[in-house]
Amino acid sequence: IVGPSGSGKSTLIDILVGLLKPSQGIIKIGDNDIYDNISLWKKSLGYVSQEIFLTDRSIQENIAFGLEKEQVNSSKLSNAIDYAELHKYINQLPNQINTNVGEAGSKMSGGQRQRIGIARALYNDPKLLIFDEGTSALDSITEKSIINSILKFKNKKTIIMIAHRHSTLSECEMILEFNQSNMKINE
Repeated sequence: IVGPSGSGKSTLIDILVGLLKPSQGIIKIGDNDIYDNISLWKKSLGYVSQEIFLTDRSIQENIAFGLEKEQVNSSKLSNAIDYAELHKYINQLPNQINTNVGEAGSKMSGGQRQRIGIARALYNDPKLLIFDEGTSALDSITEKSIINSILKFKNKKTIIMIAHRHSTLSECEMILEFNQSNMKINE
């Protein structure tokens, strides 16, 4: 999904993730309206926003967000770290997975914060991954690296990416182009 600010991209995503209910019409997956069981629908999603919210805790706690240490599934955590390409970085750290990221991730680069966000989105093996401007604040080299990480899921998961730049979406099978007055689909 591509388009300028104010064209409705984020509103569409807010509807898809269940934060807003459409004022008319319904959203169906198969034969099911997502609002018939919105909590089940939300559990099937992985969401990466432009700004990754990180707490002043460890990498592990930020990936398995909201879980107590004893609740963390080490296999799921390891898979999420692998897919987000964080292993090499984590292995270089003195406390590895237990390294504190600092307030709002202040001890990490933008790319590493983004990868933690991706790992968090992948922890529960969602069916649908949504990247809402997930790379817009990054330099082009880091963006390309993260896009390559995301593309590992092509043909394995449904991926929705929102961007301002067409180049970010070059590998997408379908592009919805929003502007102030309409939407265009490019396949």
